[in-house]
Amino acid sequence: MRVLVWNPLISLGGGVRLLLRLLPALARQPGVELVRLAVPEEVLARGELPRPDAPNVELVPIVAERPIRSARDWLATDGRVLGVRGTGRLRRALRRRLLPDARPWEAERLAEAGRDCDVLYAFWPHRQRFPDVGMPVVCTIQDVTLLEFPEILGADETRREWATTEGWLRGSRRVVVSSRSTRDKLARLFGPELARATIIHHAISPAVPAADGPPRVRAGIRPRYIVYPANTTIHKNHYALLVAWSRFARRHDFSLVLFGAWTDTMNLRPPAWDPHWQQARLAALVHRLGLRPGTDFHALGYVDDAEVTELVRGATALIMPSLAEGGGSYPVEEALDFGVPVLCSDIPVMREHLARRSARIGWFDPESPEAIVRALDELLGDYDAARASAVRGMHDPRPSWDDVAAEYAAVLHAAAAGEPVTG
Repeated sequence: MRVLVWNPLISLGGGVRLLLRLLPALARQPGVELVRLAVPEEVLARGELPRPDAPNVELVPIVAERPIRSARDWLATDGRVLGVRGTGRLRRALRRRLLPDARPWEAERLAEAGRDCDVLYAFWPHRQRFPDVGMPVVCTIQDVTLLEFPEILGADETRREWATTEGWLRGSRRVVVSSRSTRDKLARLFGPELARATIIHHAISPAVPAADGPPRVRAGIRPRYIVYPANTTIHKNHYALLVAWSRFARRHDFSLVLFGAWTDTMNLRPPAWDPHWQQARLAALVHRLGLRPGTDFHALGYVDDAEVTELVRGATALIMPSLAEGGGSYPVEEALDFGVPVLCSDIPVMREHLARRSARIGWFDPESPEAIVRALDELLGDYDAARASAVRGMHDPRPSWDDVAAEYAAVLHAAAAGEPVTG
């Protein structure tokens, strides 16, 4: 079986970390001859995606615009001619007459990437249309966050995302979800037949952590700190966490360390806010609460994997106040691998994820700053016991990436063979 992994949109950070662990494991599975990962050419050009460590994993670029090598190529593109208004319509009319069978550039580049493949796997199908492709498709719906929180994209764009998600659900031969919670949400939003989606849990540690010597943490961060790794998208709930931190009596003894895309914009002072409304909202909240960047909290922005490991394993605790997740939380998994105590949102997906963990978890209502403060106080009031429980939990049996990949290989084989969906 030859698998095309189609990824015209790629999320640096957690998405890339998952791909780089899953795909080499998938390539090792019996019957998998090739895994071809197609990603935007600019991602490859910037060197943002390390080559997966497997001989039968290929990286191929997705070219953004059609190369113009002939008059046919020129006619197949969209846009005005020499910037003259109305000529774009003229070119489209000519194309319909002279090239009636011409396919969109997206379909052509997809056909080229998948020319010798048996099945297409869409790892992250959000915000893109179901592809025009002559092979069976398997997609993973990682989460429905964009549909649950229309403030992320805005109402109009969220309606388009709703329609494109439905297109993937109806057009794919197999739909995979990363948790029972996500499957239940899909069934509620799009119909009970989605209850047949295949669940493949993959909230396991994205990497084998290196833990030699004492953690190396940036200067200025107190030896005792609470860490929250997440970007600033609204469902990550930094707002409630910051309010809680401002009310936490012991915050002068501990640092709050935030890292992830755009968290560094919280350091901006008025009126020099970031143009994006959510970043400006959080920076303004910091100012209203009287929190001092670099003293009461440290907002580091995006950090690389090596520093992620150091920051997590050196933490007093990890806090996860998120309002929604797809299949669980990689940072929570990593913290527990290091024996670091965890405080966590009491939401169904995290209960599902952590049901297979023995460590004591400090659960709290993520909508309530008071509940977050209580969870912090309870953890620190009995810290030795929480730490001991987390250390014992380091030895919990966990699935491997090969285990996860074996489940994916079975689904891809079934889709390629045209086997009916059951269940």
